[in-house]
Amino acid sequence: AIARYRDRYYDQLLKTVAGSFGKRLREEMTATRQPFGAARQFLNQYLSKHRAGQLQQRNLALLFAEMGYDAASRQEAAKIPAVSVRLLSEILSLLSRARLLAERADLDQAAQLLPAIEGLLDRGIACGALADPWNILGFQALYPLFSSRQDAVHDPRIDELIDLVAGVFDLYALLQSEAAATGKNDLVAALKQPLKRRAAWWDRFASVEVGDVRHVLGSSERAGGKSPLYRTG
Repeated sequence: AIARYRDRYYDQLLKTVAGSFGKRLREEMTATRQPFGAARQFLNQYLSKHRAGQLQQRNLALLFAEMGYDAASRQEAAKIPAVSVRLLSEILSLLSRARLLAERADLDQAAQLLPAIEGLLDRGIACGALADPWNILGFQALYPLFSSRQDAVHDPRIDELIDLVAGVFDLYALLQSEAAATGKNDLVAALKQPLKRRAAWWDRFASVEVGDVRHVLGSSERAGGKSPLYRTG
């Protein structure tokens, strides 16, 4: 229906163009089989090329972030107007930096990055840069193009959100296990309550109940006390 309305609009617009320019546009319509065909084809090609370039820059930004190259990641992310890329880049960079610090046995410094990571995660959800986690259960991780379910597509933003949350839980688990192994019981105790709060927040969205997404469970109570605090599947 939208395509028909669009073609009707272009037909009506073409009728308003007179003279030699109008004649050339009508000849062009015969050749391209649509009014303003050359202009529309050029616009579609330009948008496709522009979109491909943005995807390349986005993938590079996230790849650099996961590799720990913060400056290179921010440089690529800054080329894209969408704030979601910059937030993803920053969160992934912080996660990579925290894991690197943990590997170097600098557990306290790594733990200090957790509030910044979780703050960016919450801000991204609140401003719409990241997916609303209620869409996992509410829309079964689908993006509805129209009112009917069969016209919906899988929402990749949900996968990104789940991976970020899994990364946060992974970092908590890494820091707690390393702290326990090295006798830093004060750090283990300090991380316990923030982890429980984050797990309680996340488990409301029931990713473990939706079949087409990665299952991330934060709370052992949800699993009858038989599973670890963090589990994926």
